[in-house]
Amino acid sequence: MVYVLQIIATRAGDADMVSLLVSVAESDVNKASYVARSRAIHWAASSDCDGGVECLQVLLAAGADVEARVASGRTPIMLAARAGHSQAVKQLLKHGTLQHFRSSLYVANLLPTFPNVLHSLPVEILFILHLIEINFF
Repeated sequence: MVYVLQIIATRAGDADMVSLLVSVAESDVNKASYVARSRAIHWAASSDCDGGVECLQVLLAAGADVEARVASGRTPIMLAARAGHSQAVKQLLKHGTLQHFRSSLYVANLLPTFPNVLHSLPVEILFILHLIEINFF
């Protein structure tokens, strides 16, 4: 049940408490809630509270899975981008999300040939592309 406390502390933006909770022997930063499949990293990535980025840093240092998906299929970087949290997106990119993001963005090879595809991309992908300064034209 430590993961529930991690999620609660993360939602509150309490990085010190998150740090304490991840240090507990039976703590698993990658344990997901049963219904939504959300983890503390998802809450940290999409959090608009003051300590959200600090909580994210603690979770990443503890080995949180940057590619974990919630029930809707969104990853932490997608949730951060959707919420417009550029600092969280940048933290996730520093922890290996960029390589996975680029390799999974199959449209990257299509965009120079089909610029009209841009309008159909989800806003969170456009936000991430803007932050990593990918220029397709």
